[in-house]
Order: sequence, then structure tokens, then C-alpha cells
Amino acid sequence: MPREVVDMYTRVIIVVLLVSCSALFADPYGTVGDVPIDDFFLRTLQFVHPEFSFTPDSAAFVGKLQKAYIYDLAFADEARKVGLDKDPEVKAALERIKMLIENAYLAQEYRKYMASQKVTVSDKEARAFYENNINQFTEPGVYSYLWATIHDTSKANIKVVREKLKTYSKLGTALDEFKMGSPGTYSMVFEREQTIRPGNPLYERIRDAELEEIVGPFDSEGQLMMIVVVERTPEKIIPFSEVKEICRQNVVAEKVNAAMDRIRKDAMKEYPISFSPQYFRMGK
Repeated sequence: MPREVVDMYTRVIIVVLLVSCSALFADPYGTVGDVPIDDFFLRTLQFVHPEFSFTPDSAAFVGKLQKAYIYDLAFADEARKVGLDKDPEVKAALERIKMLIENAYLAQEYRKYMASQKVTVSDKEARAFYENNINQFTEPGVYSYLWATIHDTSKANIKVVREKLKTYSKLGTALDEFKMGSPGTYSMVFEREQTIRPGNPLYERIRDAELEEIVGPFDSEGQLMMIVVVERTPEKIIPFSEVKEICRQNVVAEKVNAAMDRIRKDAMKEYPISFSPQYFRMGK
């Protein structure tokens, strides 16, 4: 379908809508021809041209109007003068475009309608969301810690690393840029004020460690490691009472999304897609 036909007919639909609805809006920003430039005009034009935007810069806005509205309207008028709107192929295309635009606009309005509906959420449902998504309501802890990677896994070397961790951990955060090690034996690094969140391979070990407690040795992603926490601000779980409304809103969103998903799944059943093997060889 020619892009010119699509552009022409979308403008025709906008003009019809503007003429019928412009009276609903007061105090327009201006006019283009006899059509008021009001919120309805801007919203409708942006539906067809998502990149279109209103700007206080009048010169820039005039350029946008020319590109997105005036020029196409003028060419569409010329097309009518030469009878292109009577051409059977063009008329068929216009009907198809009208259906697509109506469906897209109504679908958009329905999504807004669904989002605006009052959805009842019980305290039990809100609490369940809170408990199932507790990480969202946890302020992460901040830790300063020494960690050692052990390359020589002999008992003697592990003992040496453990003693060094004990010794250096007593220096506290004065360690700052501390790094040391021995090639092929071990390496040791001090990490200062690191925010540790779930997903970090060391998260549970660092979170649960006591200050100056040597944790390990343990395997982490194929490497033998030991750690000692020197300083920490523990993570804090925000009480449900403080985030109850946030949880309720999230449950509302989940219910609306579930309703949308049901519509989508039913649509795929009602309007199945099939391809001709002559043009589409699926899976090859």
C-alpha cells in the first residue's frame, strides 16, 4: 500500500474529527486555516505522528505543522481535484486504513479506560505482594570488607591467608586502597563502602557475617575465596505499613495487566495467523 495513500487518508480522518469535536475545546493556541490548534488537535495529530510535539518556539512549531499537517493536507486536496479519491484501488486502501486507525485509536482508549477503573485490592493481597517482592522494599546494605582469592589451595597456604585476614581486618577502614598478594599463591583486596544487593555472588555471605569474622574458604564462581567484613551498614527492610499503598498500586497494575493478557491470548485464538509455505518456510 503506497505510503502517500496512508498519509493522505490519516489526514482526512483527522480533519473530520477536528471539525466535529473542535467545539469541545476552548482557548486554542492558534489556528491553522479554519481549524483551531487546541489540545484535541495536538493529541490527535500526535496519534498519527508520534514524533510530533508542541513547543513554545513558534518558528519551530510552524515547521512541524508544515511537515506533519499542512503539506499533506494540501497534497490531499490536489489529489481530490484530480479524482484520486474516486480511484477503486485508492478507495479500497482508504477503507482498510480507516479500519486500522479506528482499531488502533479505540485500543489506546480502552487501555486508558482499563487503567482508570477502580480495582479492589484486599490487605491480604497487598501483603502477599510485599512478601513476594521483599527485595523491592529492602534498602541495600553498605559494607567494607577484605576478600582474598586463594590460588594455592594447600592447607598451609589457607592458614597463612586466614591469619593475614585476621591481622589486616583489625586496621579497619584505614586499609583504604589496600591490595597485596603473592603470584600463584593468593591475592587480597580491600573493598570500601560497597553496596551489596541480591544477585551478588557474595551477597548472603557478606550480609550474614559478623564483623571481623573470617568467612570461608568457599568456592565462588570457580575460585576459592575467604572474606572478612570490617565495617557495615546493614540492609533495612522497609515495614509493610510504610509501603502498603505502593503494594496496593502494584497489585492493581498486575490485575489490569492480567486482564490485558487474557484479551491478547483470546485474540490470538480468534485471529490465528498462517503463512503460505511458498513464501515463508518457518523453522528453516
